[in-house]
Amino acid sequence: MARGSKPGEHRGGRKAGTPNKPKGERALVKIDEAEAEARALVAAGDRITALGKDRLAEIDQWAFELAHEFAPKKDAKGKTCWENPGDEARFERFLMGGAHNPR
Repeated sequence: MARGSKPGEHRGGRKAGTPNKPKGERALVKIDEAEAEARALVAAGDRITALGKDRLAEIDQWAFELAHEFAPKKDAKGKTCWENPGDEARFERFLMGGAHNPR
């Protein structure tokens, strides 16, 4: 039994009168839209162009500053001590990975 269309028979395909769509045109429109969004974010002050290592350095600096706030202080005799009872726990939490670190 023969398969396929018979001579003169048309199966599937584009309907008559449908125009060809250039493949690259839609891609160029999407690229232009994406570039416009990126320019708007940069102009708004978002750090979209910052590298991951730079962002991690910022987070590390922030965590260090918070840990430094709760670090032990030296008293008049030069002995290291905690100002408040909870400062030691807070200090350890910042140094050891946050509040999600079970002990």
